[in-house]
Amino acid sequence: MNDREDRIEKIRRMGIEEKESTILSIEKSASEYERLYGGCARSTLRALQEHLGIGSNDTFRTATPFSGGTGRSGEVCGALVGAIMAIGLVYADGEFEEGKPESRPLCVRSSHYEKTMERTIKLCDQFRGEFGGLKCPDVMSKLFGKVWDLRDPEMRVQYSQPSIHDRCGEVTGKTARLAATLILEND
Repeated sequence: MNDREDRIEKIRRMGIEEKESTILSIEKSASEYERLYGGCARSTLRALQEHLGIGSNDTFRTATPFSGGTGRSGEVCGALVGAIMAIGLVYADGEFEEGKPESRPLCVRSSHYEKTMERTIKLCDQFRGEFGGLKCPDVMSKLFGKVWDLRDPEMRVQYSQPSIHDRCGEVTGKTARLAATLILEND
């Protein structure tokens, strides 16, 4: 076991209250990072990185362009992307893996791959249930009943008002909580 695995296992073995306290700290950190610095993908990922001891600054940097629904394009919510990245950091292997060939001859999947995909599917299903869809506009519509085009500078200024944008902190916090809960499940 490496340091990351040791840290996560230690949290998994905690009592219910102590584990819940850790998950709550992750949620609060993600929410606060979004409010202070912006960037839903990196805010979600950073909170999970710090509390679970995963990833690096390089990983954090790779999350940045996913904010605002993938470069403000309105596609997949950045908070969800950051959470999925954290799941990959915990469960996926760092190289292609040898495994059992499935139904297609060129498709090799290992237990690491399968565990990563299982957690990701659960996260996406829970996120969809919480926010009405996986895309940034789905989340905006659920939270505000309105959608802003974040590529439009004027709309971005409107959206940037604390009374509006700070609600994205709720999304990053809840998403980090969902991911932390899945990551900290006993296997």
